[in-house]
Amino acid sequence: MTNTNANDRARLAEDDYFRRRDAELTEHARQAREQASTEGALARETRELADALGVHDAGSLGTLHAAGFRAGNSGLLDWLPAIDVAWVDHLDVRERHELRVLMASDPRAEARSLTLMTEFLFIPPSESLMAAAREVLRRQLAAMDPAARRTRLTAIVEHSEAVAVASGGVWILGAVSGEERRRIVAIRTGLGEPDLLAVPAEFPH
Repeated sequence: MTNTNANDRARLAEDDYFRRRDAELTEHARQAREQASTEGALARETRELADALGVHDAGSLGTLHAAGFRAGNSGLLDWLPAIDVAWVDHLDVRERHELRVLMASDPRAEARSLTLMTEFLFIPPSESLMAAAREVLRRQLAAMDPAARRTRLTAIVEHSEAVAVASGGVWILGAVSGEERRRIVAIRTGLGEPDLLAVPAEFPH
């Protein structure tokens, strides 16, 4: 092989190396831009969700956002306790229907809330999501005046009771299982009003 051919091959190899290196750097730059764009969208959506909820706890907001909560469906937060109760004895068709009807009849319910609720009616919310929801609800309720807080918490508890009763098919005390009853009490006390409602004594399902 002549020196000329060897030099040509060396130059070609060098050119090929730098072409591949340039392509890698270009791809890394593109990925960095996409990540920055995604991070910017995440920050914006989280900020909008915080404003909609009136709570700026980064940990709780991050969990809610990851689960699908946005400013446009933040009203679903009040329904998560009822969804939690529905899954106590494994959510059935009657409970699923009751939740949809109840939420659809709420004038404050957004279409996007109904969409996300449907997901939670087939895939139970994680415990981390429920913990984040309870924390945000506690903060929201604590910031309200007593009358408004009592009205809102009453509605949250009533949604949970209605779903528990739906699993029994009729509105009777016996339709609420012991575990559902305990969960409703935990919701009520956990949100700051232990004496809000008199929960019926335990009856067999």
